[in-house]
Amino acid sequence: MIADAALQAGRSGRQLVISGARAAVAEILAIVRFDTFMHIFTSVEEAYEFYQLSEG
Repeated sequence: MIADAALQAGRSGRQLVISGARAAVAEILAIVRFDTFMHIFTSVEEAYEFYQLSEG
């Protein structure tokens, strides 16, 4: 379901990000290589900063 959402976002020129992920969840997402096609942040603040920088 997450991979489908990321693909759909990519097709429409958007990015899917996950924020507030606990360390164990972020590690699992990295193990299954989700971090290769979406950004994973441990805090909402990090995700917001990424968003602000990517908006230019």
